[in-house]
Amino acid sequence: MLGHPHEDRPLSIEEYLILQTFPLHYKIAGSLPQQYRQVGNAVPVLLAQQIGCSLHQTLKKTEPV
Repeated sequence: MLGHPHEDRPLSIEEYLILQTFPLHYKIAGSLPQQYRQVGNAVPVLLAQQIGCSLHQTLKKTEPV
């Protein structure tokens, strides 16, 4: 668990969502421990987007069988 850099507290769910590049309006459901688990298990949004774009470009270059 990461701690806040300037305050003596853990990061909030909202702060973790920002670090994971989720949109600012994004909401997750469940109890607080479930929310922390969901954010911790998530793939950062911009990373997933870049992987998807890379795969798409690779597949476009591949000749059909």
